[in-house]
Amino acid sequence: MRKLILVILLIILVAGTFFFYVAKEKDSQNNEKIVENVTENIIENVVENITEEIENTLPENIIENKVDEVAVDTNKKVILEVNGNSVEVTLENNSASNELYEKIKNEGLTLRVRDYGGFEKVGALGFPLTREDKEIETYPGDLVLYNGSQLSIFYKPHSWSYTKLGHFDIENVEAFLGKGEVELKFRAIESEIKTDFEETIENVVD
Repeated sequence: MRKLILVILLIILVAGTFFFYVAKEKDSQNNEKIVENVTENIIENVVENITEEIENTLPENIIENKVDEVAVDTNKKVILEVNGNSVEVTLENNSASNELYEKIKNEGLTLRVRDYGGFEKVGALGFPLTREDKEIETYPGDLVLYNGSQLSIFYKPHSWSYTKLGHFDIENVEAFLGKGEVELKFRAIESEIKTDFEETIENVVD
């Protein structure tokens, strides 16, 4: 009887041990499957992000973007000369400014301006530009189109209906422009345009 009980206990012990290892192996496989799935998802996301980044930085895209930057930021800068001094003027991105730039680039531009109202110098361009007038606040260094064919440069703040043409930064605009009637000369920055474009292409190639 005692032997029978021992045999039964031994069978129960062996069976229990067997089922314990089976259950453990099953959990291990499930865990491995979970880890495998998570790893696959991570790898898939990383590959997708890298692919997207590469597509967004292809050479042709870089060239297009850089050329656009040159066209917007560099081509629309001109030099203003007054009384032997000069300053760089950044033009606006509108029809009047584009037309003015083409005029300056192709022929240059010289005009005489005089003080008006104690806050600006104004003079006739000699040709019309496209008007997009709206009520704006002007500040020292602002260039605007007035009445379709007159150029105003402000040395003190003012507000009226104008088409803004550009702006330059200088410490004392009134002193820069001088007193009374003066001659303004505008010219394009052709050499700087070419240099910037060449540097852009070289950077892309490198």
